[in-house]
Amino acid sequence: MPECKYLSVEPIEVILDRYHIMAGDFSTVRDNVERIIVFIGRIARDLSTNGIDLQEKLIKITEMAETLRIRIHYGIREELSDLVQRLDDVARVRARILYKAGYRTASQVKKEDPYTLNKKTGLGINLCKRILKEQ
Repeated sequence: MPECKYLSVEPIEVILDRYHIMAGDFSTVRDNVERIIVFIGRIARDLSTNGIDLQEKLIKITEMAETLRIRIHYGIREELSDLVQRLDDVARVRARILYKAGYRTASQVKKEDPYTLNKKTGLGINLCKRILKEQ
């Protein structure tokens, strides 16, 4: 399935070529899957707040649905979720660069100064400053 390859951070061009699909079609499918995941999360959240005995399980489903929605939206593996969600100007490619440089969480990134981050990742100094700006 193309969506699974996308979540495994395979380049979109490779996916489109392998499955003989157009970028617009892939984008539509991704958006539809993301929308379905949002609905699942909302249903689980609504059921969990209505006092049903399954509250803990439904809360977990809600959290899992949100994580999956983010993964589908950005086309990332779960280990990149924190970097993408908590750092400005960081999406799929930049999160992978940070991860390969040894940064596993946004907190680890925010502890660095821009020049060290630039040196370790190869990202531009101005981009590093934007990523590290005070929240």
